Order: sequence, then C-alpha cells, then structure tokens
Amino acid sequence: MNIKKFTVGIQVGKFDKELLERSKMFDVIGSRLGDLAPRKRLLMVDYKEKGRDMHQSLMLCQPPEMDDTQMVNSIKRYFEDQGRTVSSIVDVDDNGCMIAPLYTCPGFLEECRQDAEKLFREHN
Repeated sequence: MNIKKFTVGIQVGKFDKELLERSKMFDVIGSRLGDLAPRKRLLMVDYKEKGRDMHQSLMLCQPPEMDDTQMVNSIKRYFEDQGRTVSSIVDVDDNGCMIAPLYTCPGFLEECRQDAEKLFREHN
C-alpha cells in the first residue's frame, strides 16, 4: 500500500522543482544584501477554478515591511482578480515540503478529510 495516497494534509500537489532550483539563485543574491534583502517565501496555493481543484507553486520576495497577513491578503486578491477562489496557502521549505499553513478557507480541512476518507474506502 502506498501510504502517501492516504496522507491527509493541506499540500495537495508537489512543489515545482524548477522553481525550487531558481530560488537558490535568490539565496546567493540575497545573502549579499544582508538585512536589506527581501525574505524569500516559497508557497503552495490551492485554489478552485471553474469548480476544479488546482494548485500553484510560488516564490515571492516579501519586503521587510510586509507581514504575513498582508502577504496572504495580497495573494488572495491576485487570485480572486483572475476569477479563482483560494482554498489554502502553505509555507514550503527549500525542499518543497510543507512547513505550515498560512491560510485555509472555511470548510477546506473538512473537504480534505472527506477526500481522504473517499480514497481510503476506494482502496479497501
């Protein structure tokens, strides 16, 4: 049995490996800027587009004066302007693994639980 199929979590898809590689360039440049460097943020955004569940990997340069709430609201607004509804925003580490959820919409975790139960029933 593949346990990954039954792991319940917020991160639905895998993080874009090419974007992870490109983010390493930022680490080199950012290290030269010291305290002036914006904070690199790797994020996975789960959203609905025309009723379909989708996800997108993002790398953002968060300015020092922008807190996480402002960043989350900015991301949500960006997706909403494109007609998409954000379900969750998850902080990801340099290996593409989930660190922590920054935002989940009401009902999202319940939907994840139901999807996991459905997968479990289908495979038993």
